[in-house]
Amino acid sequence: MAIVLPGRGYTAKAPLLYYASKYYFQKGFDLLQIHYHDILPFANESEFIAAVQETVRNFLNRHPYANFCIVAKSIGTIALARLCKWDEFREAKALWLTPLLHRDDVFQGLKNSRQKGLVAIGNADPAYAGERFQELKANPNLDLLLIPGADHSLELEMDIEGSIDILKTLLAAVKKL
Repeated sequence: MAIVLPGRGYTAKAPLLYYASKYYFQKGFDLLQIHYHDILPFANESEFIAAVQETVRNFLNRHPYANFCIVAKSIGTIALARLCKWDEFREAKALWLTPLLHRDDVFQGLKNSRQKGLVAIGNADPAYAGERFQELKANPNLDLLLIPGADHSLELEMDIEGSIDILKTLLAAVKKL
């Protein structure tokens, strides 16, 4: 089972999540893509997290799986940091796309992650925190991919070919996860 937790405005139809989802689907994974508009409205962050957790829990109660990969982008990494604490996801693989490193909960979730994971972020992303990113190197479970010049969409401004190359690099790293 691959669970996809998108960003607030970066849906599962956007390139990073679309191709990650397609890759896992082609590898035989069933997909659970969380669409936040389906669980709205949530008035605050705790309601958002609770809604995501309830959606995942309800799905797992009806459809038991043993093999998981969780793909999260931006705000989705807040929920991922919590889901990684669940026993069901102890052996899951985690793909952290543009994680909100400035947030203590996300940073601690990454720093203490037991899951094999890939962290991909650009140094032109407002969510990038250089010192914290460097600290993540101490976690042997994480592969780190820092993309020079990439923004919060893991794209290079005014460089389509370079942005496509980033997507190719990311997909190659996902295949190794």
